[in-house]
Amino acid sequence: MASYSIVDVAKKAGVSKSTVSRVLTGGSVSEKTIQAVRRAMEELDYVPNRNAQGLRGAPTYTIGVAVSDPDALLRRSLTTRLAGMNHVFSQMGYSFLLINGNPAKQDSISTAFRFLEDCRIDGLIFLGDIEDEQQRNSLLHYRQIVYTGERIHPHKGFRVYMGNYNYSRDLYLHLINRGHTNILTVYEHANQRLLQRRNAAYQQVCQMFHRQPAEHSILDLYCVSSASKTQMETLYEQFSQGGFTAIFADSTELGNQIISDFSQRGLRLKEDYSLVAIQRAADTGADPMITSVCLPDFEYGLQCAQLMIDILQDPSMEYADVQIPYSMEIRSSVKNLLE
Repeated sequence: MASYSIVDVAKKAGVSKSTVSRVLTGGSVSEKTIQAVRRAMEELDYVPNRNAQGLRGAPTYTIGVAVSDPDALLRRSLTTRLAGMNHVFSQMGYSFLLINGNPAKQDSISTAFRFLEDCRIDGLIFLGDIEDEQQRNSLLHYRQIVYTGERIHPHKGFRVYMGNYNYSRDLYLHLINRGHTNILTVYEHANQRLLQRRNAAYQQVCQMFHRQPAEHSILDLYCVSSASKTQMETLYEQFSQGGFTAIFADSTELGNQIISDFSQRGLRLKEDYSLVAIQRAADTGADPMITSVCLPDFEYGLQCAQLMIDILQDPSMEYADVQIPYSMEIRSSVKNLLE
């Protein structure tokens, strides 16, 4: 008796192997395609393997969490989000599998899709932006996926979002409303989409106030490599030579480093420069003077996991867009140049 595989089913049904996998796992497939795959399975007397049967009858109780940045685990923001997920999953009897890879090759994304198609996981959470357009669109072919970042489709899919553009705009607005147009935005590492959104927020606020945005206003310290200069020396040079009056730091920890280094160079916060930053819930020792947007990363992880559970428990769900609220703390790190 011949033994047939999922490849044979796909060939007979006239579809791809991934389409057959989506039929087996309850993914987004037309009714016509579902019927064609089922007929092919019946004609070949094909029986899905044990793992494939898992999603339909005996779940694996494992959720994949894909991270495209290989350095992401070095940042507390991610580990705090994972802790939030674990809080929900452990209570519901689930485990999670971290899937990481080289962002240049999109390894983690391809691997994550393969894990889902092979039914080695019940669902999938993507953390961070997916920059490849084809892979972004592929997310919508699978129902049991929660993603973060920009919305891919206005009425389909499941997203959890904190609003990078919105909270960045709020910080730029606070600075420009106090006379600071020449703002140097500083990162330790950022992907292209994050940079684009933050720059768009800066450009929009400048336009609102009819101000000319500064040129060369973004510095990614992660890319600074010099045998003779440290990152902070490079930052100080760009700040002093560019005529900037304020700094937007990607974290309060980075803000603290800047304050300490500039102090050694004789620059006083608020007197000689202003500074705002993004404060993560996991940040420790944040300067009490820094005006910042506070991001609840643990809550972010909770909501990602809870949405994943809701999707698995309610097959009728087709769309959800969960917005995570943030807060802004106005402190004394910004000088009002208009006074």
